[in-house]
Amino acid sequence: MHSTIIVGFVDKRKYFSIEYLNNKIVTLDFGPDNRNRPVSLEMTHVRKNNLKLSGIECQNLFLYFSIMIADKIPQDDDLWDLYFSTKREGHFMLGVYQRK
Repeated sequence: MHSTIIVGFVDKRKYFSIEYLNNKIVTLDFGPDNRNRPVSLEMTHVRKNNLKLSGIECQNLFLYFSIMIADKIPQDDDLWDLYFSTKREGHFMLGVYQRK
């Protein structure tokens, strides 16, 4: 699912480049998750839905993705809405979701 969203933003909608995302991955402070920072992505792997990441690196990419690219995505984008719906479900499954 995450690969589909990245391909949609990079290849189809051209909101940012894979180099931009990789720069964000390298420079973002992941706080307590810094030691499990995702590695740089290769677009050929992303297109094949074959991210070369460990489970925790993939989880951190998923959780921090919106922080890395939010300034590049229009607020009314339907793929952006899909990402947030998926993120909300992911938080629920990981036990991160808190009831108010």
